[in-house]
Amino acid sequence: MIRIAIPNKGRLHEPTLALFKDAGLPVFGGGHESRQLISKTTDPEITFIFARAADIPLYVEEGTADLGITGLDLITERNAEVECLIDLKYGSSRLVLAVPETSEIQKPEELSGKRVATEFPEITRQYFEFNKIKDVEVIQVSGACEMTPHIGVAEAIVDITSSGTTMMINKLRAIDVVFDSKVFLIANKKSLAAQEKIKDVETALESVLLAKTKRYVMMNLPAAALHDV
Repeated sequence: MIRIAIPNKGRLHEPTLALFKDAGLPVFGGGHESRQLISKTTDPEITFIFARAADIPLYVEEGTADLGITGLDLITERNAEVECLIDLKYGSSRLVLAVPETSEIQKPEELSGKRVATEFPEITRQYFEFNKIKDVEVIQVSGACEMTPHIGVAEAIVDITSSGTTMMINKLRAIDVVFDSKVFLIANKKSLAAQEKIKDVETALESVLLAKTKRYVMMNLPAAALHDV
């Protein structure tokens, strides 16, 4: 039995369901809307587990799930020992370092001695260490990160963005890109070595992704012109 962990809600939920449906593995049920935790598929050897995208790297690392769909940012944040199999070509996003529009801070170096709020403390600390910016206090928050600079919790944030709309609404401006993230099919390393069925799932998803890059073109012409064409 292959267990696949997929996001139970959020921006990755619907595209993931659509991908598996196109691959011939539709979910039986409504996922998060029906509060399902587990769902069967058309393949009796494959089961879906609905989970928070942030938890999926650990589920796969620990073997609770053999495969999972999640973002590279979440894999890196959890420092999860998993195998990244396929870039799924959707859900790309960035972690950006941002400050209020009215802030005098223009460069990351100016945050030395200041506070930065984020849901990604590990990636944020790595960023400041890599750039040799010292004495930055990283404050971990579990949600509503965008409001923290406006209520005096922090001078800046590191948060995920895909279109920039949320930043604009919350009157924030990005001063640097911290991390570029993509969505991957990931695998438990032991499962990958032991379960041949995983290759079938990987091939099915790769086929769908490849098909999306192709178009079928038909041309009508007189039979007499076929040789010339």
